[in-house]
Amino acid sequence: MLVENIRMAPRSIGDLILIPGYNQVSDVRWDTISTSDKWKKAVDALIESGQIVVSDTRKKLTIAVVQKTYDEDLLKSWEEDSAHKGPLKGAIKEQLIALRIGQDL
Repeated sequence: MLVENIRMAPRSIGDLILIPGYNQVSDVRWDTISTSDKWKKAVDALIESGQIVVSDTRKKLTIAVVQKTYDEDLLKSWEEDSAHKGPLKGAIKEQLIALRIGQDL
């Protein structure tokens, strides 16, 4: 499951930390947090207000999604996927380079 944190700052929901952009979260972990008595109301409010967007991981990966992803491990997993070719593969590589340049500053 992909969870997009729209806010340009990390957000925590219980022990789940969402960095800005897209985050990969296991279905089991998301279901546990989003249905728990402690976090359900907060999660529902974040979704309804558009502060987070939850997407199925089977959603087609696009360049726009890649450009909003700051999770280096997730980008590397997409880079290793042989199904991603051409401009999409180039966008993934560019985003990884941009993250590394940002770390050097």
